[in-house]
Amino acid sequence: MKLSVVIPAYNEEGSIKSSVLEIHSTLVKNNISHEILVINDNSKDQTEDILKNLMLEVNSLRYITNPGANGFGYAVRLGLENFSGDCVAIMMGDMSDMMGDMGHMMESGKMTPEQMSEMSKMMGDMSGMMKQMSERMGRGMKKAQ
Repeated sequence: MKLSVVIPAYNEEGSIKSSVLEIHSTLVKNNISHEILVINDNSKDQTEDILKNLMLEVNSLRYITNPGANGFGYAVRLGLENFSGDCVAIMMGDMSDMMGDMGHMMESGKMTPEQMSEMSKMMGDMSGMMKQMSERMGRGMKKAQ
């Protein structure tokens, strides 16, 4: 089974390299077949250049620059449309998700890649719903003005 880790990233030049390296290291240590897919959400900093160089170091890394509408929800959706694994996890580019915790949970048998994928999908769905609610509230407020 192959795990895809999708990372939406916007202006993450200060953290994307260490994040990718930590994720890769944890997955290799746990002998988990994987890909790391970073969605560069049209970053204005050096995120894309760092990813290009990092691909030479991490053979399981690939990235896509989001060509359309930008924002967290759109980046997550693009990642979910383009991952190649059997299951998927969504993690943040600033490592606000702790990869070591995920590795520990898998090592201890507390969480399988399939369970991790289901949790990740639910979080992605919740993010999409929150974005829709936010957009609707924003439109409603504009109409009220």
